Amino acid sequence: MQCFLLAKKAGLTAPAGRLLLALEFLPPNRQRRDDDNLLAAFKAGRDGLADALRIDDSVFVSQVQLSSEVYPQGAVRVTLSSYAHAGAV
Repeated sequence: MQCFLLAKKAGLTAPAGRLLLALEFLPPNRQRRDDDNLLAAFKAGRDGLADALRIDDSVFVSQVQLSSEVYPQGAVRVTLSSYAHAGAV
């Protein structure tokens, strides 16, 4: 719900096509974490963001990064951009 409300308040709109959803997790402490669990923990946020943008979340290509920066209650920085797939070599 929080991602939905923040996206609506920011007036975000989605460009056409695939979107790169870059997620930077700022943990509340220095405890070790797995990036696959971070993405799973953000499922509700991802769904709320897609709902606010009025798109299907299948257009997201996710990129996950765990920051070395600690944020007191934890936070997630979200960056959206058009996704350009370079293709296989």
